[in-house]
Amino acid sequence: MSSPRLHHSVRTIDLDHDQLMVFSDPRGTCIEVLFGGLWLTEERCAQDRIASAGQALRLQSNGRAVAEPFGPTRLRVTAPAHLGSVLRSAWQRWRPTLAALAPRSMAALLALLLSVSLPEFLGRAVQQRLEIAQQRVAREATDRPPAVDRVSLVQARQASS
Repeated sequence: MSSPRLHHSVRTIDLDHDQLMVFSDPRGTCIEVLFGGLWLTEERCAQDRIASAGQALRLQSNGRAVAEPFGPTRLRVTAPAHLGSVLRSAWQRWRPTLAALAPRSMAALLALLLSVSLPEFLGRAVQQRLEIAQQRVAREATDRPPAVDRVSLVQARQASS
């Protein structure tokens, strides 16, 4: 059985000298400078980084990151696959198969319930509950001290006086 493939999001982006690119929750995103230059500032990182054509930077922070170009710049941004996108991709791939199996599965479940005889099954469950309750009552009766009748108490007092 093969493991699920993680699909990365790859985009090519052109920035002019007066544009900024802001990344939210970018950890693991790779920014490759195809031409031009880039100044990268990341939240929670002590130093800014600079990259020129042919260099790549991997974002390290979970906070925001701001990329500012030095003149016209082209970037290739590769974002890592997140669990949500992997699950969505798996659902889209397996949905037709599951949809085809669902009617057959429901029919098999219904046939099983009918073959077991549902009323008989429920009757057994109720009978077992009644037996358990009767056993509990019997146990409590043997654990409890015998009840003393008031009449016998009065008779015992009169006999002793």
